[in-house]
Amino acid sequence: MPGHKSGTTMSPADLVAYLVGWNELVLSWFEQRARGEEPEFPAPGFRWNQLGDLAQKFYGD
Repeated sequence: MPGHKSGTTMSPADLVAYLVGWNELVLSWFEQRARGEEPEFPAPGFRWNQLGDLAQKFYGD
């Protein structure tokens, strides 16, 4: 199926990795806020216009 980044494809395993990656990321935002820290959105080293690259990271993780 089409991947989250232009010109890429993803497997069913990649889709699961993507969903797990986002869930872990959102939970980390809550944990950081609970400690009084401000999370780096959407993730350290990524900007909102780089979500395809973030998806690729989730696949690799």
